Amino acid sequence: MRISINFSPKEHVYVRKVYAALAVCLFAASSVFAAGYGAYSRAESRVAPLKAKAGSLEAEIKAVDRKLAEAKKTVDPSRSKSDALQVEFVNSAIRQKSFSWTAFLNRVEGLVPDGVGITAIRPEFTTLNVEITGKADGIGQALKFVEVLTRSRYFDDIPPVFHTTEVLADKDVGKTVQQFSIRIRYYPDGRPGAAPVPQEAGTEEAGTDKDAAGEGD
Repeated sequence: MRISINFSPKEHVYVRKVYAALAVCLFAASSVFAAGYGAYSRAESRVAPLKAKAGSLEAEIKAVDRKLAEAKKTVDPSRSKSDALQVEFVNSAIRQKSFSWTAFLNRVEGLVPDGVGITAIRPEFTTLNVEITGKADGIGQALKFVEVLTRSRYFDDIPPVFHTTEVLADKDVGKTVQQFSIRIRYYPDGRPGAAPVPQEAGTEEAGTDKDAAGEGD
C-alpha cells in the first residue's frame, strides 16, 4: 500500500496560485502591448509622409508671404487709393447706365394723384433706394401718393421713410402746401411675389405696358 503525504502548508499553495495568476496577467499584458505597439508603428509610418508634406507647405506659405511683403513695399499707397476711386467711379457709371430713367419716370408719373407735384428725384444706383421730394395741396393728397406708391409692384409694400411739412405758398391769400420727402426701395423688374394692382381712377400703373419700350433707354 502506497501512502502520499503533502507536507506543504496552505500558505504555500495560495502563493503558487497567485504566481500562476500573475503569469497569466503578464502574458495578456504583453500581448496587448505588442498589438498596441504594432498599431502605433503602422500609424507612425503613415503620419511621417503627412508631416513632411505639411512642412513643405509651410515653407511655401512663408515664401509667398515674403514675396507679398516685398511687393507691398513697391506699391504707392496714394496710387492704390486713386486706383480704387477710379474702379468705384467706373462701377457707379455702369450701374447708372443700367438704370432706365424712362421706365422709372413713366411708372412714377402714372402714380402721382391730382394735387401732387414732384420737385426732385434722387436714386441711389447701388441700393436702388430712391428719395422723392415734392409738394401736395394738402396732407390728404400727400398720404394718397404714399398709399398708391406702396401698392405699386415696383416699390416696397411697407411704409417708406416719409416726412411732410406745412409751408406757406402764398402769403397774400394764406395758402399753404405740404412739402414732403419719401425714401423708398425701387424694383425695376417688379417686387418679388407682387401681382399687378387694379388701376384706380386718376392713377395708372405706368410702365406695365411700356416696359418693352423703356427698359432699353
